[in-house]
Amino acid sequence: MKTNNTFNGKFNYTYKETGYNEQDFKKVYDAHTRSIDCLLKLPNENDKCVIEMHFVTPDGKYNDFVSSDLKNIVINGSDLLYFGIHFKEYIKRNDIVIINGDFILEIKEETDGFHVFDFSIEIENQEIINEIENQKLIVKNNI
Repeated sequence: MKTNNTFNGKFNYTYKETGYNEQDFKKVYDAHTRSIDCLLKLPNENDKCVIEMHFVTPDGKYNDFVSSDLKNIVINGSDLLYFGIHFKEYIKRNDIVIINGDFILEIKEETDGFHVFDFSIEIENQEIINEIENQKLIVKNNI
């Protein structure tokens, strides 16, 4: 019996820092946490593990549909917004699985630096844990 490997979630993201030249790194975006709906496909029809969402930059200037490959964190996403997403850990809280990580955002029209964000994804389906582990989306180092 094939299981459904598609999971709806809430993507919460908070601006952390910027790698822009000649700018105050802490003043590009505010540090408010924003939430948008997302969809995780582990894997999708092309056997890739992806996250999909309509991402909005914290200043509201850019809004684009993003599909980012979770196993290839080289910047990918959309024609307008480049993403590199990294899952760090997951935790279980009651019936919710929370995935924590960070991502890098580059805006194609600006291409003069990058923005770093922390994120959490809230999923109300415990089955995602098996998929995260089976797909090796979180690598634990024994250092």
